[in-house]
Amino acid sequence: MNYDLITTLGPATATEDAWQQLLEAGATAFRLNTSHLSLHDTLQWLERLRSFKAQPGERIPVTLDLQGSKWRWGRQQPQGHHHRGMPLPAGRLFRQRPRDRRGDQ
Repeated sequence: MNYDLITTLGPATATEDAWQQLLEAGATAFRLNTSHLSLHDTLQWLERLRSFKAQPGERIPVTLDLQGSKWRWGRQQPQGHHHRGMPLPAGRLFRQRPRDRRGDQ
């Protein structure tokens, strides 16, 4: 069987030296999680990766993990040290309103 080892890149692996080490350790492709990157940051990563060549003439495949939809329900009232969601019992109606209201009301 043929397998790929896709390595996620981030702040700890942002240099060409780190990329080379990952390839030497067996990585066959790189992944960028765009949920944590702005469009500008994503383009910078891609430009740097495009110019990086492990061997002359070799380019490393890059996978973009595209951001899915985000659900924002408004500000949550802090509970202790964390913001927790509001429980929604089964069968209870929930209506989303576009007004500026706290998300736990």
